[in-house]
Amino acid sequence: MSIYADCFVIIGMAAYSVSSKERSAYDFAKKLYLSVKDRVKTGVFNTLPYPLSPSYRAHGIPMILTNVAKELYEASVLHDEAFKGSLLSYMEETAEDVIVNFKDENDLIHEVIGRDNHKIGGLLGQHINPGHSIEDSWFIHDAAVLLNRPDMSQTAAKIMKAAFFKGWDEKYGGVLHFVNLEGDPLVFESDSDEPTITLVKSGWGDKLWWEHSETLYASLLFSRVTGDRVFSDIHDKTLDYVKDHFINPDKTVGEWIQILTREGRPQEKVVALPVKDPFHITRNLLLICELLSR
Repeated sequence: MSIYADCFVIIGMAAYSVSSKERSAYDFAKKLYLSVKDRVKTGVFNTLPYPLSPSYRAHGIPMILTNVAKELYEASVLHDEAFKGSLLSYMEETAEDVIVNFKDENDLIHEVIGRDNHKIGGLLGQHINPGHSIEDSWFIHDAAVLLNRPDMSQTAAKIMKAAFFKGWDEKYGGVLHFVNLEGDPLVFESDSDEPTITLVKSGWGDKLWWEHSETLYASLLFSRVTGDRVFSDIHDKTLDYVKDHFINPDKTVGEWIQILTREGRPQEKVVALPVKDPFHITRNLLLICELLSR
């Protein structure tokens, strides 16, 4: 079982406990959260479908835990006042972990760093996932709001902007799945047998539905938060690409095309966990609607 799947369950159960007012759902989410937190602390967990050697740390762990703590915090306001402080502290810890240890001087988030928190060379340490960074930027912003940390929110906006401009494919349009920061951003050479490396080398040029969904929300959010016109331009540019490439021309399907080639053609391919299909599009649609209604 992947620890990421457990995190998705916590997020879902926490939100359900708020809408339903069911304390039992919150208690389940809290118990699972404490288990996840303990496993991360001891290092005894797996990150399927892309396991990583114990010698390294993955950005995805502090990233998702920031969002998990935020969602559980919102449930604790209703069900568990005494636990709110602990969740805020952990939220700040994981968000700071990303900013201090995974982010570089160019505001780009490295997906893998050494266990000692130092940046590492080679493709494993010098690749970024622009969509991941963009998604985490609004996780960090959400935490910053609850923590009353405007400095953290400003950093989140810089992360979002840097990830988009590094990841945008100037030749064909769209956000690339992976970008190599070492030398030519589109050259991938590595003799590592880490599963993450195999994924990066085989799918760097793919254009994924979820990364564009995240970009639509994050760009709109930071446009509102910062007033910076650049984010509005990013939103419009991404929306044009989505409408031209991801919306299925068969109206009876009612779903986005999942994965495109670099050139923008649909391809039959599976990436990561199947739960990602409905999760990102639905979540970001709801978030965009909420943002526009305020």
